[in-house]
Amino acid sequence: MARTPYFLVSSVDLTANGTGDITIRTDANETIRIKYLAFNSTGSFEIFDWEDSRGNSYTNATPDNSITSDLIPLQTAHINHYIELPEELVVEPASVMTISVKDTSGAANKVYFFAVGTRELK
Repeated sequence: MARTPYFLVSSVDLTANGTGDITIRTDANETIRIKYLAFNSTGSFEIFDWEDSRGNSYTNATPDNSITSDLIPLQTAHINHYIELPEELVVEPASVMTISVKDTSGAANKVYFFAVGTRELK
């Protein structure tokens, strides 16, 4: 199995006060392991769910108890704004990881997700 460094990027456009999903998809022959992640946005937002298509949940956040963007170190030009995970976040083969976000700025907003890790191909 070939294992290489991998830089993953995904984003979602949100309407004012709207919701959307950042998705990470893997093919049947690949596994993605994330060690560092970062978010950036053009306005404030909140994360209210984070799960994968296999039923695994990665937060207890809800629409009423969300992770607001002021709690997240947002990516700027400095690498020290990445979140280093205590364990790798694994996106299994043939699955989808979904991060559900909501705009809280009251204006159209784009939320970016960036991750650094490895990709394994079978």
